[in-house]
Amino acid sequence: KHRVVYVLVIIMSIAPGFVRVQAIDHVYPTIEMCRNGAAYIRSELMSQKPTPEATVSAYCTEIPTKV
Repeated sequence: KHRVVYVLVIIMSIAPGFVRVQAIDHVYPTIEMCRNGAAYIRSELMSQKPTPEATVSAYCTEIPTKV
C-alpha cells in the first residue's frame, strides 16, 4: 500500500485573462492539514488582493509517495 501525501495548489485570478498558478512549497501528511493550510493562505491572499475582481482558489491534491 502506498502512503499518500498532499500538496496545496493556489490559483489566483488577478484580472481578466491573467491567472497565476502556484504550488505551495510544503508536503502535507493529511488532507485536514492541507485544508487548514489552504484556508489560512487563501484568507491571507484575499485580504491583500490587488483589485476587487481578484480571486483566489485553493486545491489540495493527493500525491502518492511512489509512482
